[in-house]
Amino acid sequence: MQCRSPAGSEESAREIFKRHVGPSVDRYYVDVLGNFIGKLNEKGERRTALIGGMDENGLMITHITPQGFIYFESIAPMDVSALVGHKVCISTDNDSVVGVIAKNMLQRNRDTDRSRLQDSSAYWIDIGVRSKDEALSRVKLGDIATFYENFSILNGSFAIGRSFDGKLGAYAAGEAVRRLARFKGRLLGGVDLIASCHRKLGSRGAKVAAWECQPQVAISIDAGYATDTPGVDNRIWGEVNLGGGPIIYRGAQSNDEVFSRLVATAKKFGIKHQISATGYPLKSDSSVAQLERGGCLTAALGIPVRQVNTPLEITALEDTELCIKLLTHYAIETQKA
Repeated sequence: MQCRSPAGSEESAREIFKRHVGPSVDRYYVDVLGNFIGKLNEKGERRTALIGGMDENGLMITHITPQGFIYFESIAPMDVSALVGHKVCISTDNDSVVGVIAKNMLQRNRDTDRSRLQDSSAYWIDIGVRSKDEALSRVKLGDIATFYENFSILNGSFAIGRSFDGKLGAYAAGEAVRRLARFKGRLLGGVDLIASCHRKLGSRGAKVAAWECQPQVAISIDAGYATDTPGVDNRIWGEVNLGGGPIIYRGAQSNDEVFSRLVATAKKFGIKHQISATGYPLKSDSSVAQLERGGCLTAALGIPVRQVNTPLEITALEDTELCIKLLTHYAIETQKA
């Protein structure tokens, strides 16, 4: 969670997977797009892919004013109105530069200003310089800023961080594969770990990796919207609670058989879980894997997160641990079946 890996620049996250997951798999490689792909029990004929995105949101520098103020575009959709006053870290060729996201606070109460809350052109990054030339001596167009906040414990098992949306799924998939390596002799089939890149750019990494790996089953793990906060209409958004366990989605992105086996596995091993139903395909890695080559059986899991796509997201750590247990037991039980 601490490493900075905005979509399209996931090098630091890949290095972590190489160090911590690489020794547990038969072999691993990085494909041309930047996905980390690990093969466990590679000779197994029936393959299950566990897919999690290792990228995070970011802000790309698109313009610098004569006064040195930096304008940006979000790499992926986010609640831009939640950014004001937050520190960012701009990664450059040689170093990193700290800045603060700002807006014209003198007009914050005007109706015309409220209509621009989600317009990124109403915001800029202030890096404490006096001119464009001074700014360009520190950053350049195309550099990417990530939120400054790092992982920390909020209270008990509740944690806060800037990049739970996506990275929690990659961590869960990688840790499940590490644990499955201890039971390699009991695996009749193989398991592919896909730590995907470009997830926030439309799951482009998962699309390429699924085409290449050709799994029979693909399960994506991502952040899921927690709905246990004030003002949320559960009739529309369902009931998803922090600490309630991983979300097992039912709908177009989940094959009925895979969904049923996930639920049965959770019940058999006493793994707390939540069901969320959606009538339309989720924007997830499993949705694109489902359609590659001749298609494959897919399912989607979610780890509950509050304040998704903001500089500080909130999660309950036990939900990630329960997700890892579910993936581990599912892989063993399914291959026995």
